[in-house]
Amino acid sequence: EDSEFYPIFNGVDEENLKLTYDGKRVMAQGQWRSGFKRTLKDFLSMHGLLKCKNGTKTVSEVYALRSLSGCPMQPKHADSATEEGLRQMEASDVPLAVLYAIEANTKLKVWPFDQEHPVVVTLQPHDIIIFRGDTAHAGYKYNMENTRLHAYIDSSAPGCKRIKGKTYILVNSAYVPYEVK
Repeated sequence: EDSEFYPIFNGVDEENLKLTYDGKRVMAQGQWRSGFKRTLKDFLSMHGLLKCKNGTKTVSEVYALRSLSGCPMQPKHADSATEEGLRQMEASDVPLAVLYAIEANTKLKVWPFDQEHPVVVTLQPHDIIIFRGDTAHAGYKYNMENTRLHAYIDSSAPGCKRIKGKTYILVNSAYVPYEVK
């Protein structure tokens, strides 16, 4: 609650190819960050998710995400590369993303590989979803405020490095890399 939140992208103006910020999806870092990062690192290590065949994996960025009442769905995007863009890479080398629920009914729309339709994953407090950085997903719409934690697990493996602040958003049937401020 003592964290200062600031707006993040919640859409894209397809005509001008610019991200849109309506102020209804915000993120923050705070004093809680180091404790969560340490706990997440221990959890991922215990489950072998920081193992990397051709490099190293680290928990890099950790944020609290908050959607305010009336927050619309984000556009379909991937965090580390275009959708399935790292599919041919060694699976253990691929960067990951994490969403950890701290409130009931935290949702994420995900487009799983080799499936025709997306799924909506609903998380309850202390549930966690860990997915590849090239998995297409979208922050869900909310009718009431929802706060959750998000983290990036970066990889130093050749061809797998995530560029900080770059997101790949589907616009007019093509992925466009955006610098997220």
